[in-house]
Amino acid sequence: MNKKVTWRTYFYKGKKEFELSNYKSALKSFKNALNKNTRNKNNNCLTSIYLASTYYFLKDLENAIYYVKIAFKKEYNFSHGQIRELVEDLRLKKLNKKKIKDLNNFLKIFESLIKKSWGHILIKNPTSYLIEIYWMRAILYRILGNIRWDLVFCSKAISLFKYKFEINKKKEYDWFENFDFCFLLRERALIYIRKRSYEKAIDDINNSLLIEKFPESYFLAGIIYRNLSNYNLSISMFSEAIKNLYPKEKRLLDAYIIRGFCRIKNGNIEEAINDFEYALSIDENCLKKYPNSLNKIPEGIKNIISIYLKIKV
Repeated sequence: MNKKVTWRTYFYKGKKEFELSNYKSALKSFKNALNKNTRNKNNNCLTSIYLASTYYFLKDLENAIYYVKIAFKKEYNFSHGQIRELVEDLRLKKLNKKKIKDLNNFLKIFESLIKKSWGHILIKNPTSYLIEIYWMRAILYRILGNIRWDLVFCSKAISLFKYKFEINKKKEYDWFENFDFCFLLRERALIYIRKRSYEKAIDDINNSLLIEKFPESYFLAGIIYRNLSNYNLSISMFSEAIKNLYPKEKRLLDAYIIRGFCRIKNGNIEEAINDFEYALSIDENCLKKYPNSLNKIPEGIKNIISIYLKIKV
């Protein structure tokens, strides 16, 4: 009985040929893999990635561009391309350094391809492709725990976004692009927070808030100002976040709790108790998730909170 030939059969045969630099043989196998029409989007995306890279090494830039565009294709406006979904999937799975490094190498190839083909009729928006490539490379380095290169590629993507905004500022407002730019600024701010570069982090958050008043940006601003011991501004930022976060969002609970701790620092015990009371009404164990902050509360204030809320602090 003949063994059933699947996408996997053709793909791994092509991969083996590709790694041996037998690109013409690899091309045939990858095309056969693509023709199997697997329902798994990641499998189709991987095939397109390898086809694009194979054509690149065969110096067939037009076909390479064609398959890059397929790999980056979005189903609808408010979604990421197939290749971004593949990257996000790697983030959720058990760490596989080889897969991550392989994908990073393919993104380097695509960066080179876009730069070589700048102005080509098939690439209408090369800057957008480069932003996405740099952003994904930042995420891959983040998965590997390499904060230095995460910051480098985040910054490259942000620089291109700023350039794009400058040349397009007279054009029609694009909410989706604004959302992505703000998201990217918040991601870099998180890197700066990890590095304890709070002034740089707040610069990114302020720029994000100039573009759109997203509650996630206010929340991060609250975290940064708390770390800078500016409790008045921190309370103000958390208050703005609370106004706009959805009721079931986890950040809303965190915003109430952290604002409560900031209010204790400012001596506003009654308002802090109100914040804790609201948080406890949603999750009776929520304060236990902040042991370090609880330990910093003076014993006298702990007793007041314990009596009022009828809990042990």
